[in-house]
Amino acid sequence: MNLSLRQLRAFAAVAHEQSFVRAASSLHVSPSAITLAIRELERDVGVRLFDRTTRNVSMTRAASVFLPIVERTLNDLERVVGDLQLIGTSQTGSVVVAGAASLIDNLIAPAIGRLAQEHPGISVSLSEDITESVIESVLEGRIDFGVTSVWRSYDGIEAVPILEDRMGVLAAPSHPLAQTDAAIDWSQIAKLPLAALAPGAGVRAVLINHPKVGQILQRPLYQASSMNVLRALVGQNVSVAIDTWLSARPFVDRELRFRPLRDPSIWRKVCLVRRESRSLSPAAAQLVTCLKSELQSLRQDKFVRLERASNDRLLSW
Repeated sequence: MNLSLRQLRAFAAVAHEQSFVRAASSLHVSPSAITLAIRELERDVGVRLFDRTTRNVSMTRAASVFLPIVERTLNDLERVVGDLQLIGTSQTGSVVVAGAASLIDNLIAPAIGRLAQEHPGISVSLSEDITESVIESVLEGRIDFGVTSVWRSYDGIEAVPILEDRMGVLAAPSHPLAQTDAAIDWSQIAKLPLAALAPGAGVRAVLINHPKVGQILQRPLYQASSMNVLRALVGQNVSVAIDTWLSARPFVDRELRFRPLRDPSIWRKVCLVRRESRSLSPAAAQLVTCLKSELQSLRQDKFVRLERASNDRLLSW
């Protein structure tokens, strides 16, 4: 059986109007089109739906049973189409996104704030995670996209660089390294007790794989499960940590001190990541637009470099 929307609408119109002519007028079609649709519908369902005379059209018993079902189906379809249109115009919808804590603080959360003002009907689910977990969530379809450090290529992942931020030393205010405003040489921290995130974190991976400084983080004295744990250890002055500027930024001068590292100067690359060849939903695309707007607030930061070519690539998302 292959009932069409045209047939169901014609049936409902004739049932209500009790006239093929009036039904045709209400649907803005010809009476012959209504007659054909009803004839096809009766053939497809195998029963007569209307008794016709030259003066009157009345529903059969089968039609009386069929009408509430048809009306419910048409109403449900109209509601679903309306919901889809709202999603398509970004008036509603949902987004699932994940990112590093530093990027949530400085970029993702402000972008969600902007999204809430411009599109209050869009809901967002946000989680904090390290790079490897964000990539895994994207590949498995658990999130729409991620914002994270990327230090290598991943099969099935499209990564668009959006910014770089400088790496430096995070230390307690009383630590000797915090007493100077100058950049710190890597040689100055080579023998200091270090705290670091787990190896799956993007920052840790960048440093371990760097040819000149990789050995420094091979065996940190303290290993932290999150940035909050890392900052707590540094705050107790039991160690220093190598951190990125955007990660340290909310705590600098208030709790901890950040000094850029030199010789070599290393910058973390931050990307928007999604599954390759998978388009974003309209709601997710609106959040990406808000992220692009929030990036401009970092333009004057001396420890941040924005990727100029990223806007063109993001237009195709």
